[in-house]
Amino acid sequence: MSVSPVRMKNLSKPEAIQLIVSLIEKYQISGSELASHLTQQIIPRPNVTKAKAKYKGPGGELWSGRGAKPAWVKETLGRGEDLSLYLIAKNF
Repeated sequence: MSVSPVRMKNLSKPEAIQLIVSLIEKYQISGSELASHLTQQIIPRPNVTKAKAKYKGPGGELWSGRGAKPAWVKETLGRGEDLSLYLIAKNF
């Protein structure tokens, strides 16, 4: 499928997909090559910073309070203890 630059601006979505597929076939681009390019070039990765620890367990284990509860938190709560006893003071 050959498309002029002017016509390319007016392609419908199915036509654009057809053009992309034909170019992938013509240049023998693998799925992994395409995915690698998309993740590295087009889709910028967000700047993700690790959450600071909010709790410190009895053995020195750290937990931010986000995500799945670690074993020591489950055990602490299972014993009926108040998790606030394990808060790291600098977070206030």
